[in-house]
Amino acid sequence: MVDSWSTASTSSADSALPVQDAQTLTSLNLLRELPLEFPEWDLSTVLTTKINSTFTCFSRLPLELRLAIWEKTVQPRIVLIEEDTSGDRNTAFRSRTSLPVALSACKESRNATLPSYPLCFGSVWYPPTIRFNLSLDTLFIAQPGDLSKLFGIMRDKELDSIRHIAFSGQHALFLDAPSYRQGFQRAFKSLSSLRELLIVYFIHDHDEQYCQALSGTRIYDDLPKDEYIHNRGTLLRRFKEDDWEFAMSEAYSCRRVYGKGSCDCAYGGGLRAANQSITDSVISDDDMVDNMVDGMIADMEDDMQAYGPIYSHDWTSNYLLQLAYDGDDGDDYGF
Repeated sequence: MVDSWSTASTSSADSALPVQDAQTLTSLNLLRELPLEFPEWDLSTVLTTKINSTFTCFSRLPLELRLAIWEKTVQPRIVLIEEDTSGDRNTAFRSRTSLPVALSACKESRNATLPSYPLCFGSVWYPPTIRFNLSLDTLFIAQPGDLSKLFGIMRDKELDSIRHIAFSGQHALFLDAPSYRQGFQRAFKSLSSLRELLIVYFIHDHDEQYCQALSGTRIYDDLPKDEYIHNRGTLLRRFKEDDWEFAMSEAYSCRRVYGKGSCDCAYGGGLRAANQSITDSVISDDDMVDNMVDGMIADMEDDMQAYGPIYSHDWTSNYLLQLAYDGDDGDDYGF
């Protein structure tokens, strides 16, 4: 068979052909020799072969290849930060968002990825404690009271390098106050590298958003269809009607999304169910909650004009947010 192919490829008729045509003719001759019917392969041995779950040869790979693999393990995170009130001055921030796996896998992986995650968001009084990738991670500021304090302590390098930032939709409750809206606008202008702004509306109640075991935040473009969502109507209305036009810019994209906390707490679901039960028994009309919160915001603004900024502290913001979820009438707090 080999001799016949050699003879065919070197015959006088073929010798006059260009090299490419001669190669094509040889390939056609090879195809003619293939059997008309292929044998049936026994795939049972292939399908039942056990695949190892570990790769024991990783340490023998070239260093450059190992470092490239570690870099590929780094994924964008949504880093929810909050004020740390454990000290004597409330100017420190912390985050319970999980760190990248490469920072704790081994010494080599940590050394390879650590430069991309500097410690950020500290102050003169408190050193920074949050590992944050300024070009990859999304900085998520959930509580309205944290906004002014955070931007008041951020360094120029942080302001100039952050590309992704997110705010809770609860900030919209305070946008009617001119000082708050102006502060937002100044914050946006200070972020010279900003590429994406997310407005996050949490689909579950207050306890999950600020749970002590919260390890991350999931983002959804649409509401999950097969999941119970308390006050769905209010959530959809605020998602659609809240005025964020002033935050739009050609320099970055701005979009509204739904958020869900990744909670590791064993009691998180029970607390949320209890909270829903209490809310259902206290108030069932969403409009009543909205009107109550709007009225209290107006009263707070009047007090700020009369007595100064003392009424803008975090406890007022947190209390109003809790009202929006729990339906408390505020009498026990002197409002």
